[in-house]
Amino acid sequence: MLPSVSVHIVTYKHPNTGSATGLLLLKSMPDIVDSTGIVMNGIWRAFDRGAGEAAQLWHKSGNVFGVSGAAALYARTMIKDISDSRETF
Repeated sequence: MLPSVSVHIVTYKHPNTGSATGLLLLKSMPDIVDSTGIVMNGIWRAFDRGAGEAAQLWHKSGNVFGVSGAAALYARTMIKDISDSRETF
């Protein structure tokens, strides 16, 4: 049986946005954040943004280094721009 998932797709009006992710919550504790994207610290170590914090604190979007692999959206234009013409996906 598949878990119940609530998905809200947001249309971006920022043409330079290449990827996006959402507010991912823990299934066992839906008021706690699993990830809102990947951030890097000063020594280039990656962390899940907002992990372990209250979900109510993370309802505003922001910039991230990367998106969570658990829920990633990629703009077709970005994929086309970075793709090697010899490869297909």
